Amino acid sequence: MSSGLREQLRAALRQPVRGEAPVRSDNVTQLADLSLMGGRWFESPQGPGYVVESRYEAGYEHGTVALHRALDLDTVLLAPQCRDPRLAECDASDFLYVDTETTGMGGSGVLVFMAGVAYFEASTLHLDQYFLPSPDYEGGLLGELAERMERASALVSYNGKSFDVPVLETRYILSRMKPRWKELPHLDLLHPNRRLFKGMFESHRLARMEQELLKFEREDDAPSHEAPERYFKFQRTGDPTHLLPVLRHNAWDVLSLVALAAHL
Repeated sequence: MSSGLREQLRAALRQPVRGEAPVRSDNVTQLADLSLMGGRWFESPQGPGYVVESRYEAGYEHGTVALHRALDLDTVLLAPQCRDPRLAECDASDFLYVDTETTGMGGSGVLVFMAGVAYFEASTLHLDQYFLPSPDYEGGLLGELAERMERASALVSYNGKSFDVPVLETRYILSRMKPRWKELPHLDLLHPNRRLFKGMFESHRLARMEQELLKFEREDDAPSHEAPERYFKFQRTGDPTHLLPVLRHNAWDVLSLVALAAHL
């Protein structure tokens, strides 16, 4: 991360607000009370972090698609469709669905301030959303995210090969971490959807595919381009209400990944 961006984020936290964040050093600014987000603090070998956890039982539908149907994906048939023969050896029950929210569109100064991941335990879908309260807690976010990703048989994203994964790789390099997940097969749902529905829709963006394939309509959504400014507002004011729409947007993104995979 560039020194300018780091100083910008730290300067935004000059005014202390109430909170129960773990203190890593004497000069770490006290963070906001994040209880409105409904998550918890955790400790990891790379430092503390914050995560919001949600659970979806078998039968839960996102749009018109029951999420647990993603467990029935035939990876042998999926592999040639996605042009990655390694997927044939994967178990769909061990897929990890990944979506990130960032402070910009690319470059070494861009932070991942929220990373949502979903995975199945039996027929229950677990959604964990790792949040970065300030740059000082990046180690905790990256460490826990890497541990979760490395338990997976494959990653699933939407345009993640072009955006989410390169941004994450940059953050890990700058943090001097060498995660093993980079070698995992990666099912980027954008590409099979482009091939399967070529010429049918004017756009293959995630929001459009949700509407067409899942019959899912977002209400009062905070679009991705608003996410950086909402994060910086939180940094300036310590008010987590700015982030609640981003948290919901990220959750919808990840649930749509699972539902679109089930739809293949």
